[in-house]
Amino acid sequence: MGKASGEGDLTEDDNFVVTSLRLFRRPRGLQPSVAACRAPKFGMLEEMLGGTSKAFLMDHDMGRVASLKGLTSYRGVYPQIAYEDSLLWEDDRLHPFLSLPDCSESLLENLLRGLRTAPGWNVAVQCLTAILLLEATAKAIAEKSFLWAGGAAALVLVVLLRLPPFLRFVADLLPAALFAPELL
Repeated sequence: MGKASGEGDLTEDDNFVVTSLRLFRRPRGLQPSVAACRAPKFGMLEEMLGGTSKAFLMDHDMGRVASLKGLTSYRGVYPQIAYEDSLLWEDDRLHPFLSLPDCSESLLENLLRGLRTAPGWNVAVQCLTAILLLEATAKAIAEKSFLWAGGAAALVLVVLLRLPPFLRFVADLLPAALFAPELL
């Protein structure tokens, strides 16, 4: 950039970009969400929001976050940023890679995270499912039965259909024309 009259040198660092993204708190189809993906430090951000604010600004360079209270559309974002006096930045709330959902975890990582954070009854159901799968597989092998093998395969398919990483993997294999375009 060039030099403006009466001003100092302008550099690329003087400009900033505001990128908006939509963050789902509950699972919504194949969309990444805090509930379906790994986000261990998102609780700190939710605590800062306090349930009253639905939008916030993140400054990744400084690791700080500012809540945008009373914001109903993106139109009010730029004036609030321009008059930074109204923003209350909170330092050390934004972890560089653990605050936002990370959906690149494998099936096993997702399953183990689900077991660690699941309530007791859910762990019991998963253990019962594993016992049924082992029983069906053992019967299929011992009796050389295609019926039991089909039952074991169906049980594995039901378990996989509950895992978001598997659903995203299958969705990546399918043609994009099958999915509706995202509406913001």
